[in-house]
Amino acid sequence: MPRASQTRVGLEHLRTWRVWKGYSQQELAKLAGVAKSTITQLELCRATANFVTIGKLAKAFNISREQLLHELPEPTLSQPNA
Repeated sequence: MPRASQTRVGLEHLRTWRVWKGYSQQELAKLAGVAKSTITQLELCRATANFVTIGKLAKAFNISREQLLHELPEPTLSQPNA
């Protein structure tokens, strides 16, 4: 069985969260400490993310890993950067 840091999953909602938070790909990459190309590849579903990357992205969005993986932003909430 692979270690948690080696488990890889898709991030179908990544672009939705990024746009909702008002970040460019470059801004999100900087906040999360990953390459912009990582964000691009994840959004295009050409790559999957490991546990560590999911944690970095969730922290950048100020949400839990579970929210990033399984939820969409709630439309009733105001956008944070609006």
